[in-house]
Amino acid sequence: MDFARSISSTNRRAMRASPSRSASCCPSFSDATARAMLPLLRNVPALRKIRAYASPFCAASMTTVADNETLDAILGGQLSVIQPRRGYRFSIDAVLLGRFVQARRADRVLELGAGSGVISLIVSRLAPPREIVAIDIQPEMAKLAARNAVLNRVEKFRSICADLRDRHIDGAAVQSFDLVLANPPYRASGAGRESPVEGRRVARGESGATLKDFVAAARRYLRDGGRAAFVFWAPRSAELIGLLRTHALEPKRIRFVHPRIDEPASSVLVEARAGGGIDVRIEPPLVLYTRKGIYTDGAREMLAGR
Repeated sequence: MDFARSISSTNRRAMRASPSRSASCCPSFSDATARAMLPLLRNVPALRKIRAYASPFCAASMTTVADNETLDAILGGQLSVIQPRRGYRFSIDAVLLGRFVQARRADRVLELGAGSGVISLIVSRLAPPREIVAIDIQPEMAKLAARNAVLNRVEKFRSICADLRDRHIDGAAVQSFDLVLANPPYRASGAGRESPVEGRRVARGESGATLKDFVAAARRYLRDGGRAAFVFWAPRSAELIGLLRTHALEPKRIRFVHPRIDEPASSVLVEARAGGGIDVRIEPPLVLYTRKGIYTDGAREMLAGR
């Protein structure tokens, strides 16, 4: 389900940028680079005009929404997100994880399998941490996360194109993060029909990194006492909790998400602590809809960023 609300085509046509030198995509995009790529926009009320400087991408590539992309607003218009029209598009679960997690301003945050960077953007807007690093195996998605950080003027953000299964990733030292975020693929390898669109297939199914790989990576990059927050498919919640505990990540907060009050949970939000104790808080369930297409008051407040 595409949760985001599209910004009008008039606003998209109004986007423009000042001249800049172009260069090819590089695998890592630092916060200094991001500041150099700030776009010049008009007719987008949530953003103000900022001069575009020379950057590793041409200015047009950083600010222009192509025919195969959409520009969508989330958190009641507080954030704008460029995402593929046909590739992987974030769902409501990504927004819920961004609202569920409790980042601190002193945190170093790592997002695994970041896609377009939506979760990182939400965290940065609600409680800007010391630094955010977003990792994705797909080069086009890593570049898109960097573009979205620039679009929303997120500082101290780096997007890295890398495989989270690698034991060493430049720019992401092991046991150096306070908080790790992940929205792993819900579908187990070989379960169900795979999408013919590569971006969706990689993001939604375990054709690449598995749930176990995500949990192992979270533990590898967390410092002792650090926290890992996951959103996952509720029918596999026992598997998630079992893997977390196997990797010395003790669940501390759990919240189930139900489409409607009389329906089984569809997703689960879990926060675990590296080396934590065995006590856990089960939070009240979140019910999304009162009826088809009508959010509950609680869901509406979360999705609006209040």
